[in-house]
Amino acid sequence: MRAHFLDVGQGSSAILEFPCAATLEADVNGAWKVVDDQTTTPILSATSTLLNINTASAEELNGLPMIGMKRARDIIQYRTQHGQFGSVDDLANVPGIGAGTIKAIRPFVRTN
Repeated sequence: MRAHFLDVGQGSSAILEFPCAATLEADVNGAWKVVDDQTTTPILSATSTLLNINTASAEELNGLPMIGMKRARDIIQYRTQHGQFGSVDDLANVPGIGAGTIKAIRPFVRTN
């Protein structure tokens, strides 16, 4: 079973769990849609656990939307060199992370 984070709007977040592989695609605004679905109806469950970007490992960051392992390592490298992030918006200082990525991960992360 695969789980994918999804912003369901108005400050809420959810996890979509698919019984088998599904491909999600994000547009430049960070909105997600299923583009290749070989599953039954997704199971939607609310989540309140936010990932602290100041303490998260590369593996944990890699689980965020639009963050692969390379970008996760870039976040950790930036954090090591420049200190903790004061806000989620500070991720824009990490090379390769733009407004769309920040919008996509904002519902799932925190800084304290």
